[in-house]
Amino acid sequence: MNATPLFLVAPLCSALAVGLLLWRLAPPPRPLRSRLVPYLTPSLTSLRGTGPGGAVATVFGPIVKAAAARLGSILDHSGDEVTAVKLRQAGWYRDSDEAAMVSSYRLAQLKTVVLGVVLAAFLGQAFSLAAASRLALLALGAVVGATRQRSRVEKAIELRRETMRIEIYTIDQLLAMRVRAGGGVVQAVQTTVNRGSGEVVSELADALRLHRSGWSGGDAFRRIAELTPDPFCGRT
Repeated sequence: MNATPLFLVAPLCSALAVGLLLWRLAPPPRPLRSRLVPYLTPSLTSLRGTGPGGAVATVFGPIVKAAAARLGSILDHSGDEVTAVKLRQAGWYRDSDEAAMVSSYRLAQLKTVVLGVVLAAFLGQAFSLAAASRLALLALGAVVGATRQRSRVEKAIELRRETMRIEIYTIDQLLAMRVRAGGGVVQAVQTTVNRGSGEVVSELADALRLHRSGWSGGDAFRRIAELTPDPFCGRT
């Protein structure tokens, strides 16, 4: 009878428990760098330093990011600019710039593909499938993993669009009242952003950020109107 990965669970758990016990009783010594950091100036600590994830992330991080970018270029032929617009419309990675936004999304795509392939390989081994069936299952796992993130983005855009359509009527009423009360459009939008919340308010806040960075008021609002996921909100 062929052994399956299920029979490996017990010995792996035992080995993990023994390893954790040994690590607890005799922890590894602190690296020399961690002992010297408190006595070094910031300029010296940045020299030849590792990244935030440690040495492993410093060595393998660029390789993983390159693989993720390559996979993204295969899955999304439209390019990074279109992908960045879709991510913005979905409300993902709002605190990141365009490059970091796309990079995070590509890494998520790579992760789901790897998870899909690993799960397919496990199922093929667990059920003792034939070689051809295992290859088909691996291909299916890769396809499901590759399309999962894109499907999630499309669903997030649609959900955000529906939410904005519900909110826009109230926002229009508030803006109209504040403009009639006096003051300019930018001042009315600023007051609404300061006191409100929601998806439409976040779009208006992005327009104000563009205005503060040097864009004219009209250009800032027109730019957000081009990027917003809902055309009815774009009219506002």
